[in-house]
Amino acid sequence: MRSGVPLAKNILPFVVWCRVALTISNERAFGYAKTPVVSSVKTMPASGVCDDAVYAVTPGVTPGLGTSLYVKKGSSYFVVHVYGFPDQTKAMAMEKTLALLACSKL
Repeated sequence: MRSGVPLAKNILPFVVWCRVALTISNERAFGYAKTPVVSSVKTMPASGVCDDAVYAVTPGVTPGLGTSLYVKKGSSYFVVHVYGFPDQTKAMAMEKTLALLACSKL
C-alpha cells in the first residue's frame, strides 16, 4: 500500500492518515513539557508510565492532533504521539500503552 492510498473505497477517510510517532527526546524538552512556556498548552500527569510522564494537550486543534505523551525512564527521554484518532481519550490511552511497551524495552 502506498501512503495516502485507501485500502478500500468504503474505509473512512481518517483511517488513511492514522500514524504513530515515537521521538527520542532530552531532559530539556521533557522539562518544557512539564512546565509549558505557551499558555495554550495544558499538561496532566500520566500515572504509572515509567519513571515520569506527562501529557501535553493543545486544546482547540483538529481532533486527533492535540496530545503528546512525554516520557522519562532513567536518563532516557522520548515522546509518543498518536495522530488521526478523533477521540482524544482513546488517543491518550494508545499513547500510554505504546509508552509502556517502549519502556519495557529500555
